[in-house]
Amino acid sequence: MNLAREQFYYMRQNPLRLLIILLLILSIFFRFTNLDRKVYWMDETFTSLWLSGYSVTEIDTEVTGHIVSAEDLQKYQRLNPNRSAIDIIKNAPQLDALHPPLYYALLRLWVGWFGDSVATIRTASAVISLLALPCAYWLGFNLFNSSRAAGLFAAIFAISPFHVLYAQEAREYALWTVIILLSSAALLQALRCNTKLSWIFYSFTIILGLYSYLLHCLVLLAHGLYVAIAEKFRLNKKSISYLISSLAGSLAFIPWLLSVRDFSSPLWATVKIEIVPLLKIAFLNLMRVFFDVDFNESNPLIYLIFLAIAILVGYALYFSIARASLRVWLLILLLIGTTGAFIVLQDLLLGGRRSIGARYFIPCYLGIQLSVAYLFARQLDTAKAGSLQQRFFKLILVLFFGLNVLSCAVSSQAQSWWNKYYNQDNPAIAEIVNQADRGLIIASFNSRDILSLSYVLDPKTQIKFLSPTDLSQDISGNFSDLFLLNPSKDWLQKFQQSKNYKVERVYAGKYQELWRLKPKSAIRDR
Repeated sequence: MNLAREQFYYMRQNPLRLLIILLLILSIFFRFTNLDRKVYWMDETFTSLWLSGYSVTEIDTEVTGHIVSAEDLQKYQRLNPNRSAIDIIKNAPQLDALHPPLYYALLRLWVGWFGDSVATIRTASAVISLLALPCAYWLGFNLFNSSRAAGLFAAIFAISPFHVLYAQEAREYALWTVIILLSSAALLQALRCNTKLSWIFYSFTIILGLYSYLLHCLVLLAHGLYVAIAEKFRLNKKSISYLISSLAGSLAFIPWLLSVRDFSSPLWATVKIEIVPLLKIAFLNLMRVFFDVDFNESNPLIYLIFLAIAILVGYALYFSIARASLRVWLLILLLIGTTGAFIVLQDLLLGGRRSIGARYFIPCYLGIQLSVAYLFARQLDTAKAGSLQQRFFKLILVLFFGLNVLSCAVSSQAQSWWNKYYNQDNPAIAEIVNQADRGLIIASFNSRDILSLSYVLDPKTQIKFLSPTDLSQDISGNFSDLFLLNPSKDWLQKFQQSKNYKVERVYAGKYQELWRLKPKSAIRDR
């Protein structure tokens, strides 16, 4: 009883520690809240496709020209008991060359034990993301040599609406985040201790990182530059140990490299976009790391908040460079710079929109969050107790965390969110189609929209996949409503010129469209 009283008194005397613990608890709560509520978007359907053992080509062959129900499509999203985790590793290069198999093999084991529902699959990512919390603290402590700064970084990371979003996604990004934190902390530990065991462990984190996500090679580039600059480009014991460890970890990745035939960017990433919209989206993604609500672009208050966050981030980076030691700000800048420069320069030099993929910038965001943690910790440590400066930064810290918590709370109740990209319109489309007694959706097969949409459609809703040569046939059948989903310009023009149908658009979303086809014979009969 006395021990409990002493702990309670200690917590009251340390309100920052109490705040950090509260934020960590809230972050865990948000990670497991409404896991099945948000749209199961196209990338996640590819995850389930891996587990099912089917390929897009196989589905296309089976369904084109036929009428199938939304329930029929779900068989391509269900676990295939005849496909083991080993099979996934063997077949991964043929299914998706850009995503190594570690996460998917682990997920196969998970769904084998707990089932393959949306909530269960996303729970795996949420559980993995919990490992990032101690890793964030370890990295912060090794970098700043301060428990306060480490705790603040762990809290800033944990309650970030961006990281909470990707902790609920059935993709490898939560695992990659864990490994970025773990590998960076392991590198700092190895540089400080310089023992064989510490370097072996760092080498192990390299293997985990490369087999988790291909862009981890950019994190390794940041680590290599960090060691080279920190050791002043000298070939000493530490730099030699680093070279051996990084080489050993990289050699273990060769089997994957040899098995992959195509490392080209996905088609969506190569579509050109004007520089101003590209920079606007990239800036917006950065702001979403700290503040993320479904805002109205006409609301000036939102832009004031964004401006305040931009000033805070800019000052935190400046403060880190001006006040921190080389070993601190160098890692921060390299985590931000290597990944950011590689992706942005590709868009500027080759054209494309890779920079709108916020998930690619996870190392950059972690670097920025490290700088913000350092700013708050240093200001709270060095400012005179009770001074105006200390009260000011305490107020800013509370407001800062308040925006993070508010963002997580709002996002947790939403059906779709910006990170669902192309499929944000699914709930609105499904609401229209599901009202029909005997609805038929007409579409060319595209797993991006059809497989994802099948999760929110009435299971009995019928879907007919047509090839361009089938457009002339009578498709009305015994259906009360005919819908045309995301037609190409050519398709839409052919239906508009058709003597059999009248076409009207019933939904125009940010990414998708739904049109209603009305047989002209039925209109004349009225």
